Amino acid sequence: TNMEALDRHYEKVPPLKQTFEFYQGHRLIKELEAEIIKPRAEVTDEDVKAYYEQNPELFSREGFVEMAMVRTNETQLAERITRELKTGADFFSVMEPVSPAGVRIEKRPTAHLPDAIKAELEKLSPGQVGIVADGDDTVFIKLVRREDQDRIPFDAVRDRIRTQVEEERFESVRNETIQQLRALSDIEINQSAWKKLRKTLVEEEV
Repeated sequence: TNMEALDRHYEKVPPLKQTFEFYQGHRLIKELEAEIIKPRAEVTDEDVKAYYEQNPELFSREGFVEMAMVRTNETQLAERITRELKTGADFFSVMEPVSPAGVRIEKRPTAHLPDAIKAELEKLSPGQVGIVADGDDTVFIKLVRREDQDRIPFDAVRDRIRTQVEEERFESVRNETIQQLRALSDIEINQSAWKKLRKTLVEEEV
């Protein structure tokens, strides 16, 4: 790593020889990639914008609902509560036999709710009540507030998208280049080196 070491040719003598050759090879690969692959993997502003438009689900804030939800598997009780709700009774008062300690209003991500619950909530406006059959249970829902999925502004994620697209494109071009080189190459096995390597591996296993 300095002139004195080079003058003494430490890079040609084990154990430094192997370390030197490893880093030398690594540096050559990086220089080759910068010269041949990187120019073919450039990303434009139009590429970044296109990725943003084509993948809206990746750049959206999760929607959520504020709701009260009560579940019971008592059929007769569920039927009585259903009748009372349909006549306009107060949701929280009617739920007292099922939840004597009171009903909590919870904020939940919409995506984490069961499909049947999500489908029922889609029909409701804030303040309305829904009833869902879930196997042997009856689920009573009161929607308090809904906040739908929100798109993150492009400017807030522009740099992150550029980095991701650059990495993906670089890897794609790199793999393509390697495949092309392999297709154009005649690979020959150095039998002497292979036998030596095989002998070493066998001895290590023993």
